[in-house]
Amino acid sequence: MTRIARNPRLLGWAMLLLLPLHAAAQEPSAPLPDRAAFAVRLIEATHAAVPSVDPRLQDMTRELQSFQKFNKFAIVGESVLQLANGARGAVKLPDGREFAIQLLGFTPGKLQRARHVVELPGMKMTRAVAPGGRTLDVVPGQDKLTIISTLVSVPPR
Repeated sequence: MTRIARNPRLLGWAMLLLLPLHAAAQEPSAPLPDRAAFAVRLIEATHAAVPSVDPRLQDMTRELQSFQKFNKFAIVGESVLQLANGARGAVKLPDGREFAIQLLGFTPGKLQRARHVVELPGMKMTRAVAPGGRTLDVVPGQDKLTIISTLVSVPPR
């Protein structure tokens, strides 16, 4: 048995000294953001006699390769949803339906993630994505797909 454990007075002092260290470890390193930006690209994917990729999609070449049945990719819409915690924003899809995002807030910790609800036609899901992260959602059509690319960022305060 250690000297501290045998002496209640020393144990009390040791606890008092360690308490601030424990409290500091519990606090997040930076304040949580209260808003996020969601850059939304609507991409139409089709099968064409001549393959082509919109030059503005060069940063997504790797992701688009996974859609093997399609070889023509064109941006048909772009917008940025600036959302505060609790706010909801929506984008009209080419077929007239809606894609919406509601920002729930950020997860605490070293790697903060934007928690948000994504609403697609017939589907609703919650996600947590780190700033700089991209997600892809797909809405199938007759002979094409609408790919919704969402890039999350935190605007400066």
